[in-house]
Amino acid sequence: MIVLSRRGPRNVRGVVIPWDGSTVGDWAKSLEDSLAVVNLAGKSINCRPTAANRIEVVRSRVASVQAVGEAIRRCRRPPRIVVQTSAVGIYGDAGDRVCDESTPPGGGSLSETCRQWEKAFEEIATPGVRRVVVRLGVVLGREGGAFPPLAGLARWFLGGSVGRGRQYTSWLHLADAVRIYRDTIDRDDFRGLYVAVSPQPATNAQFMRELRAALHRPWSPPVPLGPFA
Repeated sequence: MIVLSRRGPRNVRGVVIPWDGSTVGDWAKSLEDSLAVVNLAGKSINCRPTAANRIEVVRSRVASVQAVGEAIRRCRRPPRIVVQTSAVGIYGDAGDRVCDESTPPGGGSLSETCRQWEKAFEEIATPGVRRVVVRLGVVLGREGGAFPPLAGLARWFLGGSVGRGRQYTSWLHLADAVRIYRDTIDRDDFRGLYVAVSPQPATNAQFMRELRAALHRPWSPPVPLGPFA
């Protein structure tokens, strides 16, 4: 396995190659005759709501898709599959409405970010390469995903609901997310768009209440809606 990373070598299995996340370099050679390319690149939305950060959240996603597409185009023997990440944020705040692969994008900054993300993938040409888009829910793992920062807030007695807390959190465990990506690679019948979430969504208020209880923390006051809602 080859990992392209802006952060340099980390505790990962495989070879780590530096990449700025937006340009095509020597790393493109590693795609030649590969089994699969999985694109997870993009600036975290867990950042200050400055105008520059909002622009970079979108730019980093679109640029990474375009760079991967160009690298695949240069291959004489391209990878067999490219798996592109997106997010269920594309639906916006849908309330208690059930959303699936056919549900159109909603409104708001997150929705527009995801819409541009997926549009960039639609526009790259990858002839003969199987294509899959995975719309991830909120990924939770003890050492990865959204859990560590949320748990950190709760431990500091800041784990209140966001706004009125009625917005739903469609989540999945990190191990399940990894298994889904592996299935998209291993199974030739996986093509097109998939929504990757658990079957038990929770409102933000319910989720934060359970998190505080698990960490033995008391009630905490609500916080304002985030800038990327």
